[in-house]
Amino acid sequence: MILTAIYHMFVTGEEFNPSDLYKVDMPQEMVEKQKEKAIKQAAKLLISLGLIKATDISVA
Repeated sequence: MILTAIYHMFVTGEEFNPSDLYKVDMPQEMVEKQKEKAIKQAAKLLISLGLIKATDISVA
């Protein structure tokens, strides 16, 4: 797998980014947890900027 990644780096000219590997090996539960946290932070930012109201957000 690492040799394939190195090959594609040379072919496409992309630079190695260690954070890419972190996301690939992350358990699905942790991915969902991070998504939820990011959504909450984004909603909090939009509310603080006055772009949306807290009552406009529905949590599913």
